[in-house]
Amino acid sequence: MSNARPPTRVLALLSQRSGESQQILGLAEALGRHLGWPHRVFRPTWTSGAPALGLARCVTAQGLSAASRAALLAEKADLVLTSSLRNEPIARWFAQSCGNSCRVIYLGRTWAGSGAFDLTVTTPQYRVKAHPRVMENPGTVHRLSNEVMAAARERWAPVFASQPRPRLGVLVGGDSGPFAFRARAASRLARSARMLAGDGSILATTSARTDPAARAVLAAALTGPSDWLWEWTADGENPYFGILAWCDALLVTGDSIAMVSEAVATGRPVRLFDPGGMHAAARLRDETLASRAYALLMRLGPERLSRDLGRVHARLVAEGQAAWDEVPLPEALCADRAPTIHSAYLDATVERIRSLVEAAPA
Repeated sequence: MSNARPPTRVLALLSQRSGESQQILGLAEALGRHLGWPHRVFRPTWTSGAPALGLARCVTAQGLSAASRAALLAEKADLVLTSSLRNEPIARWFAQSCGNSCRVIYLGRTWAGSGAFDLTVTTPQYRVKAHPRVMENPGTVHRLSNEVMAAARERWAPVFASQPRPRLGVLVGGDSGPFAFRARAASRLARSARMLAGDGSILATTSARTDPAARAVLAAALTGPSDWLWEWTADGENPYFGILAWCDALLVTGDSIAMVSEAVATGRPVRLFDPGGMHAAARLRDETLASRAYALLMRLGPERLSRDLGRVHARLVAEGQAAWDEVPLPEALCADRAPTIHSAYLDATVERIRSLVEAAPA
């Protein structure tokens, strides 16, 4: 009789947040590429009480709608990948319903605590304390791969291949914690992009979080013959991967650690845009009631209730993987082919999970 272990079945339990779901899918796809583990995607429908169950650290599926609960019970998995407060009780319940033979990998920062899951994969902004079941990476896991970049380069060649060099990709986020990205910040971003691009072209994309007033400012400012701006919409094909595949360098708003991590993974020169207060407190900044309240929370509240994005920025700058936008780009920029994705910590995460699963009984 053969003792060979069958391929590990992976369940990607998605979050209500698109960014977290992209990370879950990115890790599932990486496990497939490296280890041949198949994955299924599960999109839950939650009840209004799901967040409260997470805060209470329950182990239950009561946060799911009846239909979602029945569908999840029918799933067969050896490994669950998930994120989000409302998914914490559900993932723990699912593992328990499998007789605890199923391992759970949680991405981000848990409310239940580091020991509640088999592995928590996190990043510096969450300030998670060291623990045997915690793995801290310098950036988030992502869906980029050499294959994805090659396909995106081919798909978007008719749009971007003729754009003048150097091509500066501009990735625009939005409000995040104590930082507000509104009209004034958008105007500064447009000026910074033009200075960095010089006589080249600007390939810009906004996101679902970009404030409408900020989008309007960018649309009015980026009207040059070599400027290209995609304003986010739920419909239509997002050019995000195409921009990553065709740019010579990148300018990224510092509010999104996921976008910053993906920009760094391309190996292109990366410049970080400060909407105000990230690394230069004297800069003019937009403020909202929410951003002021979050700043106060960071100063006076418990660490677990806030994030410190500056920890990620500081590490990337110190390691030479990124710089702030006042630093000029290198004179020689060459991106004649799709970028080779740098995925050292994603590979290390895959290896850590492989070891975890193989250490469990078959």
